[in-house]
Amino acid sequence: MVHIIDNLKTKVQTKFFTDKKVDKELILNALKAAHTYVPSRDNKVPYKIKVLGPTKKDWEEKQKLYSYTRCGKDWPDEDFWIFNEQVLAPYVVCFYETDDFMSEFELGMFAITFLSECTKQGLDVGFCGTFGDWPDRPLCALGIGYGIKPENGHTYDKETYKNLILRSYQQISNYTEGYHDKDGRKSSVRDRKAKGYIKWEHWK
Repeated sequence: MVHIIDNLKTKVQTKFFTDKKVDKELILNALKAAHTYVPSRDNKVPYKIKVLGPTKKDWEEKQKLYSYTRCGKDWPDEDFWIFNEQVLAPYVVCFYETDDFMSEFELGMFAITFLSECTKQGLDVGFCGTFGDWPDRPLCALGIGYGIKPENGHTYDKETYKNLILRSYQQISNYTEGYHDKDGRKSSVRDRKAKGYIKWEHWK
């Protein structure tokens, strides 16, 4: 019998994902297993889960999440803002707590069990918990798919990392049209990509 710890031994934090199609049944199997075996006080299940898949509608939601994850600059001479690419994965599962005092505790059990089931099925995963103070933000999110592995197995070299960031900017570039800086001026293409379509007034 495979133990949850055995599954977690193969888990690594994945930031970038390929476009390889993920079988929906793998996601459903992992969700079903977590729902079946994770205990809940009085069977209340005091948390909410939202699954974003490869549909156009869900892609728009992923881009919104992506904009929430701005977490700092890299290569400051080029004005590259860093975001969390995990939320652009083929599947993204968002976890939301409620006002129940057991919510975060039970949500943690569910999330780690779900993650374990994903890795058991050969999927790569990446947690993200950087969503600023947006009112509709999830507690955390889990990107799921097939990861782009670093050549040395541990870290990306700077050039590869930069190209992967640019790949994400390119993916969302069309979504940045029509957004303005806080002074009302329309951003340049380069600025819009760097800002991830964010309106600066949101970041006062």
